[in-house]
Amino acid sequence: MLIWEDIKERVMFDINQYETLPQVLVARAAEAPDELSQRYKDRGIWKRLTWKDVFDNVRRLALGLSALGFQRGETLAIVGENTPENFWAEYAAMCLGGKVVSLYPDVTPEEMTYLLDDSDSVIVVAEDQEQVDKILEIKENIPKVRQVIYWDDKGMWSYNYDFLYQFKSIQEMGDELAGNSPTLFSDEIAKGRLDDIAVLTYTSGR
Repeated sequence: MLIWEDIKERVMFDINQYETLPQVLVARAAEAPDELSQRYKDRGIWKRLTWKDVFDNVRRLALGLSALGFQRGETLAIVGENTPENFWAEYAAMCLGGKVVSLYPDVTPEEMTYLLDDSDSVIVVAEDQEQVDKILEIKENIPKVRQVIYWDDKGMWSYNYDFLYQFKSIQEMGDELAGNSPTLFSDEIAKGRLDDIAVLTYTSGR
């Protein structure tokens, strides 16, 4: 099994010069933009995403979150399967100095209520209709949550709530903000520090 000592000599950039995971992502995308970063299955067919693809999606989403009012030190929750969008949301929040809490897809509404409230989550990024329905069921009990974003829009065409957003629409908001504030993303990345909280992880209670 490969361990860090086995591979560190093959890392072309010095990872120790960066203080945060988003800074490492930026460096990797700059160094090897066309190399493979992620693979995922779409209707049984493997799709590929390069480091540039991942960086662009993270950047657009981060700026969209900023346009929604997400600020340094706030918490973003993610509930869904391990997909590219899940990863992009995690890094987008960290790019802005935010914290991330991940919820398992089989989380119950009762468990979700506790986790979202205890973590002070202000935005929830949900995978699909199933997860959004859970959030709608408990919405009155999670007053700290300002917005809900979903990335799989199957079955969502009739949902009309002012706090509910489609993932791509947030990225489009990010595109608009990038035009008005071209240095905002890089400025936020540069503010990151080693002691920033990146992820909140809840145990099973045992």
